[in-house]
Amino acid sequence: MADAASFINSKILIIAQQIINPLLLVVMMLAILIFVWGIYEYYFKDVAGGDRAKGSQHILWGLVGFVIMLCAYGLIHVVLNTFGVDDQFGTTYTTRPTPTFNVTK
Repeated sequence: MADAASFINSKILIIAQQIINPLLLVVMMLAILIFVWGIYEYYFKDVAGGDRAKGSQHILWGLVGFVIMLCAYGLIHVVLNTFGVDDQFGTTYTTRPTPTFNVTK
């Protein structure tokens, strides 16, 4: 039974490391690029007679996309922590007991 659990944990880790994490990073970079493009449109296209509203929309949706991807990244690590799967840095996500403090007088 332990072999099946370690097999499933290793497959979950492979999926998280080799598929989901790189995909999230690419989408985060895209969101940052949209944000920077929105800043460019907002400040520099206004001088050339462009539309500032389009730039502000790009800024807004770039930030929204970045926050969503950051939350997805955190959610993935919560799931890994729940199942006790090792991450790419060799850290084992396990539930730790609540610390107890011995208070002596």
